[in-house]
Amino acid sequence: MFLDRLDPHEQSAFLGLAAHLVHSDGVLADGERTLLAAIRASVGPGVTPQSGSVQTLAEAFRSHGSQRAVLLELMGLGYVDGDFDWREQAVVRDVADAMGVSPDELRLLENWTLRQVALLQEAEALMTGGAA
Repeated sequence: MFLDRLDPHEQSAFLGLAAHLVHSDGVLADGERTLLAAIRASVGPGVTPQSGSVQTLAEAFRSHGSQRAVLLELMGLGYVDGDFDWREQAVVRDVADAMGVSPDELRLLENWTLRQVALLQEAEALMTGGAA
């Protein structure tokens, strides 16, 4: 959703952070796999996941906007399978800490993510004929 705001170096660092997130709980759920494929398709051609620690990868994002975009994307990835595992949450907190994002602002970003997830679920229900 926000990855087009990142330059190729930042997209590469994001892919590295996304890998840390989805592997943190030891389970690569179908929803995570599907969203990762969509994310990879949405970044620039030839952009590959950067390796490194969460701290090092998080330092690639210097602007306020890119930092918030990354946190929103990571939380969306964490919630895609309906189980934002505590280990996934820890990765997001580590990224936020490395970026200097306060716990209060992180809660605001998570609340936005939860509203977005609810809207996507409602849209899916409407498209499939289920109750909204």
